[in-house]
Amino acid sequence: TPDSFSQLLTCPYCSRGYKRYTSLKEHIKYRHEKSEDNFSCSLCSYTFAYRTQLDRHMTAHKAGREQ
Repeated sequence: TPDSFSQLLTCPYCSRGYKRYTSLKEHIKYRHEKSEDNFSCSLCSYTFAYRTQLDRHMTAHKAGREQ
C-alpha cells in the first residue's frame, strides 16, 4: 500500500527502500561500498558480497546472451 512505502528507509545511491536501518546499512555496505572482499562482475559494474551472488548474476548474463 502507499502508506507502507512512506515508512521505508531509502538508499541514497539507488533509491531502494528498506524497513529496517540495519538492512539499509547492509545493502549500502555490500552493494555500493567498494571493498577488496567484494566480488565484481567482469561484464558490468555490479559488485557482490558473496561469490554465490556473483555466480547467480553471471547465470543471468549467460541467459540473456542465449536469447
